[in-house]
Amino acid sequence: MTITHIQIFKKRKSLFETRPSTKLSQIGWGKSELRLMGYYLGYKNGADALVEKILNDDSSKSYDTLIYPVLFLYRHYLELVLKYIYIVFSNESTENKIKFIKAVSHDINKVWQQKVKQILKNNEVCDVDIDVAENYINEFSLKDENSFYFRYPFDKHLNMVINHEQWIDIENFKDIMDEIYLFFETCINTLHAEKDIENEFLILEHELDKMLDNEMNLIEYERQQEYNQIMAEQHKDILKEYEKCFGIMLE
Repeated sequence: MTITHIQIFKKRKSLFETRPSTKLSQIGWGKSELRLMGYYLGYKNGADALVEKILNDDSSKSYDTLIYPVLFLYRHYLELVLKYIYIVFSNESTENKIKFIKAVSHDINKVWQQKVKQILKNNEVCDVDIDVAENYINEFSLKDENSFYFRYPFDKHLNMVINHEQWIDIENFKDIMDEIYLFFETCINTLHAEKDIENEFLILEHELDKMLDNEMNLIEYERQQEYNQIMAEQHKDILKEYEKCFGIMLE
């Protein structure tokens, strides 16, 4: 029996090489806030794209294998969007934010209960659907508390993570994730608008303070000028008196 060797790998320099006339994707763009948004949108869009592939594929293998990355991507989107809201809209110090993110790790329920829920409750637009959103977050958290359930079939001790067969309606799942996405985007846009108004108010307040300072400085300057003029007139009068007296003494 003759075994024919087939060369599989083409000669390329690197996984990350860029070639002319190819479609290039960019990473590392934007400042921290915009970049975090790019991450959570990317995971959400990636999950959506896989769902579309599943729904348009008649193969049961697609249904039963792509479901794992789909659920992981949706969960990771949820984790990132919650952390985005906390990092961007919390008034806590950067040091406290770092400590909290390290402490909660991947626990989306803790991020929601301890930080994000209160941020959203302070906003009238978000508060309307907050209980429904909370139910979905709790449900996802109970299924996958630490972002492990859909990434690995077993834990660090090689124990199976999913111990029995389960069925998931992928269309229903995506529909709910789309509603969750719409809820959070509405909240984020509203919070950004409030933040912009607050920043504009602070800028206006700063400008008014400067104007008042300038006005007070002008008043002080005018008073000083008036005082200097009075002192100059008095000085002239004194000189005249001295000259008068000196003239009398010379005579």
